[in-house]
Formats: sequence, structure tokens, C-alpha cells
Amino acid sequence: MNKKIILAGSLATLLAFSNCGGSSSNDANSEIEKEKLKLKQAELELEKKKLEQKEETKASNEVESKDENAEENRRKDVAEKASKANRFSAYSDAVVAVKRTYFYAMPDEKTKRSSFLIENDRITVEKSQRNFVYVSFTNEYNGKTTSGWLKSDDLEPIYAD
Repeated sequence: MNKKIILAGSLATLLAFSNCGGSSSNDANSEIEKEKLKLKQAELELEKKKLEQKEETKASNEVESKDENAEENRRKDVAEKASKANRFSAYSDAVVAVKRTYFYAMPDEKTKRSSFLIENDRITVEKSQRNFVYVSFTNEYNGKTTSGWLKSDDLEPIYAD
């Protein structure tokens, strides 16, 4: 950025100098000086363009780097979700780890039902599919059994010691 300012200042100085109507007795020397100034001006313009291209390239590389990081993070999220979905094997015990988790008719978020489990309810996973697990839960107070799919992200496995 500082080089760009210095180049712009040098260019302005050269232009001002070339426009001054000096009283030179020798027109040939004056023409040579004008040509030298034009060459110097062209060099400065070229330097300015190079700096602009470097800045554009740098900005482009930064955008590409951000895109690569975003893609890498997205891939890690996908892998993490897949491994979370696989952490429940058939007939493994789990506990509800969120305030409330709803039952689903199918392993699909569009099939949400009104029944739910609350934090610390213990269940046994019968099977898992995608990011859902199928469970049957019997309420110990009223004896009512509810079966359906729960989001596996809302549960934590219980490991036997």
C-alpha cells in the first residue's frame, strides 16, 4: 500500500514537472528530457499496475483460502455427524441430554410428533438410521409406552462399567 502511494506521488511530480514550461535554450535537450520523463512515467505506470495485480492476487488467494477452510470445516461437520449417528448400536442404553427431545414417526424431521422425552430419561436404542435412533420408552408413573424415532444428537450413550 505504501509503495502505491509513493508511486502515485512520483507520477504526479513527474507530470507536474513535464508540464512546466521551462525556458531552455536548447530545444533538442528539452525534447530528450521530455522523452526521458515519458519513459519514467511509463515505468511508474507499469509498477503501479504490477502492485495492483499483486493486491488483486493476494485478495483472490485470501478468498480461495477462506473457501478451502469453509469446505474443510463442512466436511468435518459431515463426518462428525456421521460418527455421532453411529455411536448407538442396537440395544445400547442412552440418556436424554437436552431439556426436551421429540419423537418422530420416521427418521425424518418432517414427521415430528407431539410426544417427547425430557432430560435424564433413560432409554434403550433398538436401531439407528441416519441421525435418528428408534426407541421404546415406558413411563414408570403411568405405564404408558411410547415408541418412535429420536434425534441421536439429543442423546448420550451410557456405557456399562
